[in-house]
Amino acid sequence: MDYRKFADNLETHPLFTEIRTNFKRRGFLTQEEFFCIVIWKANRAKRLVREKIKSAEKLTRSIHDESNNRKRLEILLEAGLRLPMASAVLAVLMPEFAVYDWRAREQVGMKDITERRNVVDLYFDEYLAKVERKGKGRTIREKAQYLWGKSFYESLIDFLTGTMKK
Repeated sequence: MDYRKFADNLETHPLFTEIRTNFKRRGFLTQEEFFCIVIWKANRAKRLVREKIKSAEKLTRSIHDESNNRKRLEILLEAGLRLPMASAVLAVLMPEFAVYDWRAREQVGMKDITERRNVVDLYFDEYLAKVERKGKGRTIREKAQYLWGKSFYESLIDFLTGTMKK
């Protein structure tokens, strides 16, 4: 089964396609575009992120102008975003990133790395490597979406059959 059908497709989602195009053309995101990603990833976090990110344009211009992917992630983390949100922003904007999400993380058998000091290295060297090996699809994003969808589907079946984990 292609579990990607249970996950949002970042490649073809109309809003994200437009946001990605604008980012490439202008070199930054507007506050509205940035918060569309934030709200899509975790609506519950929007107020906290708004307190930390005063200028989406300045922040996203800095990741646009940076050519090193590790440094791009570091910029967002240093701005106060946590790994799941920072990776979501980058995954919407750039195909070489995948969202760090608990569903995909559990599918690849990893413990949470969000609070680890070497989070950037663990994301690139461990998480993305495992997603690459265990996911299905052409791109790293598609592979992560497959893993997310598989987790979602398994949770759905567990719920329907009454075998949900507490």
